Amino acid sequence: MKIKALLARVLPVAAVAMASVTLGSGTASAATWEYGPWNDETKGARAYFTKKGDHLKICDTKSDGRWAIAWVEVGEGSNARYRFDLPDTKNNGKCSYSKASMGGVYNLPEKKWIQVTVCRSVGNGCDNGARTYEIYNNR
Repeated sequence: MKIKALLARVLPVAAVAMASVTLGSGTASAATWEYGPWNDETKGARAYFTKKGDHLKICDTKSDGRWAIAWVEVGEGSNARYRFDLPDTKNNGKCSYSKASMGGVYNLPEKKWIQVTVCRSVGNGCDNGARTYEIYNNR
């Protein structure tokens, strides 16, 4: 009997706690990243990607005056075409995000190869040490 009474009090509290953890997560931090971390060669730039919703996150991880950039292209190999770039200009613990619901160039096409180049920069283009990652966007 005592176990039944205890469960009657504990289970509702546990259910509320579980719901608040699930519902309290924001989009940027709640995405389950399918890909990443993807780093440039210096590990000063780090990116993550999830196909569902085309979520992309780029983070500057070094305080050195450079910023992190994710260059996004659609297509395979040398046939890839520039789509957009996503910079994170400060190593302040906050990253930059994009997602399909932002519309336009951020809504990546399905059934296409997507290339994400992760690099560091102080101006136009990428410094040495860029790395490119390819995935097939089948969602």
